[in-house]
Amino acid sequence: MPNGKQIHRLMLVYKFNMLKSCEVRLELPGVTTYLYESPYDCVLMQLFSSSKEFIGASSSYPERYTYKVEKGEYTAHVQVRQPDTSQLELLMDSPLHVRVHVSPAINLDVTSAPNAGDDAFKWVNKPLAPGQQTTLYAGSINDDKVPKVIQVVGGCILTGSLVVVSDSELKQADRSAVSYIFTEYSTRPSKALSMVTLREKKTDSSGQDEKDMNDAIRDTQISWLPKLKDPVAVERLYSELIAKHPTHLPLLLMKMKLLVDKKRSKTETETMNLIIQQILEQCQVEEVLKYFGARQDHNVEQIALKKNMEERKAAIIDCLLARAHTTVESHLKKNGELPVVFRKQLMPVFGLSQVKEEEKVTKGEKLREELSEDSDAESSKTEEECSSMPLTIKKGDTTKPSLKEVDAAYHELLSWIAADDPKVLLLSAKHSIAHAHYGRACSYLQKLIEDMKANNKDTCNIELALIELCETLGWY
Repeated sequence: MPNGKQIHRLMLVYKFNMLKSCEVRLELPGVTTYLYESPYDCVLMQLFSSSKEFIGASSSYPERYTYKVEKGEYTAHVQVRQPDTSQLELLMDSPLHVRVHVSPAINLDVTSAPNAGDDAFKWVNKPLAPGQQTTLYAGSINDDKVPKVIQVVGGCILTGSLVVVSDSELKQADRSAVSYIFTEYSTRPSKALSMVTLREKKTDSSGQDEKDMNDAIRDTQISWLPKLKDPVAVERLYSELIAKHPTHLPLLLMKMKLLVDKKRSKTETETMNLIIQQILEQCQVEEVLKYFGARQDHNVEQIALKKNMEERKAAIIDCLLARAHTTVESHLKKNGELPVVFRKQLMPVFGLSQVKEEEKVTKGEKLREELSEDSDAESSKTEEECSSMPLTIKKGDTTKPSLKEVDAAYHELLSWIAADDPKVLLLSAKHSIAHAHYGRACSYLQKLIEDMKANNKDTCNIELALIELCETLGWY
């Protein structure tokens, strides 16, 4: 200073986190409320963002300085200058007040007794006679009513006015200044009593590591079944695996899904049906229904059983879905009165098809080729049957499943999963086509397209089917 007097500076740094965009004011209690009467020479408060961007500055009379801040973390630098270091030492542990306007007003529950168990009741819209006096109690603020503008910690204070009347004109006259102090505050996690995770204890054994290694090798080989392009290699790998693990559920499911998604021969269809029957018998359908139909206690002993039952339920749903798809497709394929596009497979059921369409012919040529192949197969089969039993075979006999069989397979699946589930939408549309309920089929196809687009899947075939169905209905 000009007179040779030395001045000292105290730098205080504060950090706070804003949860929403709002307006704030900074105050240093006992210091910023004074200007000429202040014992300190200078007070300067600067606000910076997390990226060290300067937001603004303020000094005495902080109500004149308001900052518009966004959500994020902020740092406040408070400089206090004074020649006497003993005066600065008094401010070393001074708290910084960050004032935020809370809107809307907080409503407190007013009761007739301080404790909820003392026959207390809420005092709501109850009149008082002139001169009548009564004692009411305001409880603590619920967690859902605590302001979400700034992160609340121990030491935060709510200041304002307590208004006990509902009349808008009397509110201005009957106001009492109050302060609400958060001594210790921590957010109570929702579902705190149910956040318990039970884990099955691992048993140590000498050959456990070797068994885990063999299981990992087996699972890797199973995962490669849909990736191999050579059908011979797929069949060879499956034969090796089924010989070692004849009842392994994931292996049987993988083979069944591969057979469902491909164009099968008669032998492969029989194999698929045998696998489906084996899986259903192995999963014990009635036992799984009883388990999920009863209330279960999820204790430590039931963890392994619950996991096993969920796997068996998923396997049963896949088997019934595959059986229903093959049944309804066989029915639609032999019905010449239905739209042509539904007489072929629109898309793989499980998305594991190994055969890709390489031919780029027109839609009509491709359909004619498929229909000609089907007619040739039917004629050859009819000739073979006629040669063996010429006197008993009639001209109208076919292997097409009846509509009653289609309904039975579809309704059996619906006892496990809803008709509008994404896995069943295509089947529900085909079942509607079998009954000539074209409007209902359009609804299912539209839902399927929306679900496939949400998962970034190709919807061209389904959209073409929907277009042809709308043309059949005359919806242009």
